[in-house]
Amino acid sequence: MIFDRARALEADAARSGKRALASILAVANSLIAERGYRGLRIDDVVRAAEVSRGSFYTYFDDIDDFVRVIGVRAIQDVSEVVRELPEVPTRSALRAWLRRYTEVNLTSGPLVRVWIEAIEGPLRQDRAAVTDWGRRRMATMLRARGLGDVDIEAEILMAIVEVFGSRRRTKVELDACLMLIERGFVGPESSESDRPSGR
Repeated sequence: MIFDRARALEADAARSGKRALASILAVANSLIAERGYRGLRIDDVVRAAEVSRGSFYTYFDDIDDFVRVIGVRAIQDVSEVVRELPEVPTRSALRAWLRRYTEVNLTSGPLVRVWIEAIEGPLRQDRAAVTDWGRRRMATMLRARGLGDVDIEAEILMAIVEVFGSRRRTKVELDACLMLIERGFVGPESSESDRPSGR
């Protein structure tokens, strides 16, 4: 399975004597994000990684295989941070999570979008599940409120989080996003529960 293969390559690259693989993986994210699926060639990869074409073919069948594997690695990174979404959405927990999501999304988000464009064949049916994972995780957090249309609001919230995480944000922008999430989605009584009493 391609998800297992991506994990195995990541582990293999950390071993001594795997400089070529480590170099390929090190340049993969920026190359794919910059050139996209249709603009990337094997020569671009081997030139950026400073390895031979033979080294590339040791680990990947062709450029399509390379993009799929690297895209899956990015999906795993984004999925992991989405999984860390706090079940109790206090302001401090949401603040830390939004910062973490942004850091991961800046690196991996563009690759996930390229993967969605590139994926064909047997894995095509997995695209909906991949793109729906974030919405379902948001819905889990919102369901505790016991009101509103959780599925629709989760989709809207996921879109807001994705836009927020598309670039680095200032503290003012972070505070504004937190206020929007508090007032529009989770309710101030939940998000403010970690604040000290003013009395």
